[in-house]
Amino acid sequence: MSPRRLNRIILSIVLALLVTASVHAQGPGPKVEPFVPAAPASPTPSRSPAFRQAAEAALQAYLEAHGPAAPLARLALDEQGRAVHVEEPASLSPMDADAARQAALRKIRNVSDRGIAKNWQDAVLDNAIPLYDLSGEVVAYLFPVRRDGEPASSLTVVALNLPNPVLEFATEGPAPLDGMPETLRRQGMALRAPERPLYLGLLGYAYEVIADKARTRRVLRLLDGQMLDVPETEARIPLRQHIRLSDVQSQSAAPQAYRFIPGVPDWNQFWGSYGCWSGCSPTAVINAMGYWDSQGGVREVHALRNCHSDFIPWQA
Repeated sequence: MSPRRLNRIILSIVLALLVTASVHAQGPGPKVEPFVPAAPASPTPSRSPAFRQAAEAALQAYLEAHGPAAPLARLALDEQGRAVHVEEPASLSPMDADAARQAALRKIRNVSDRGIAKNWQDAVLDNAIPLYDLSGEVVAYLFPVRRDGEPASSLTVVALNLPNPVLEFATEGPAPLDGMPETLRRQGMALRAPERPLYLGLLGYAYEVIADKARTRRVLRLLDGQMLDVPETEARIPLRQHIRLSDVQSQSAAPQAYRFIPGVPDWNQFWGSYGCWSGCSPTAVINAMGYWDSQGGVREVHALRNCHSDFIPWQA
């Protein structure tokens, strides 16, 4: 038998085997579907009106049970929207003036060592100026800074044990309250308690003035000269109940991503009070501006910085 004929026979046998295997594979039997990984369950709550009504009812019941001073809490709901667990954060412990002063000194050393504020290398701290909320509690301390006897701005330190206690600082210009009571009196402002300056939130340096409405507290915010009318019921709630630790979810942000540009404050520790700025949005914006400035300086950043002594609480 010639080699060519042998090759043809072998090729025919191989083809016959392939056709037979194909016929057997397509024979009768259970149909096998291709494997598709199951999609993970969505964490989004139900959009049904019944769920929403039940969730709103659970929240309303919690607020009514605690009154106007209801503490911050996290409500866990079941599939029907009913509250099954209420988690209230532990009270934040206070920080006295001495501990606040040490936090301010650490910030000065840190900023000076990084070369962010060269004029702070030989700076000294003045005595702490207590800052109050409308309930009468001390909520922060303002530390004016001086260098060679001249004002070198200030640091504001929270009166609570937060992870980042220095809330605001600037390295040039006067402190936010320098000469303010006298200036306001000359402008005809009737200050209610000039010896008790207010701090109502981020950049929220203020004084209380005589209100002309019943059951209302009137506040003059120094940043923009705006008058705020605060109901007595809200004014009695201590500002510390609007303050909580920032909640960073591990599944939404890697730990190494939650870092701040050097010299930029953590404003995500505060949550709204009396209409003042707070939360993650201003923190993100100020970090972005700090990054731009640290990369060589941006004209717009410096223009914003110089337009008002209280606007940007950091200097690069």
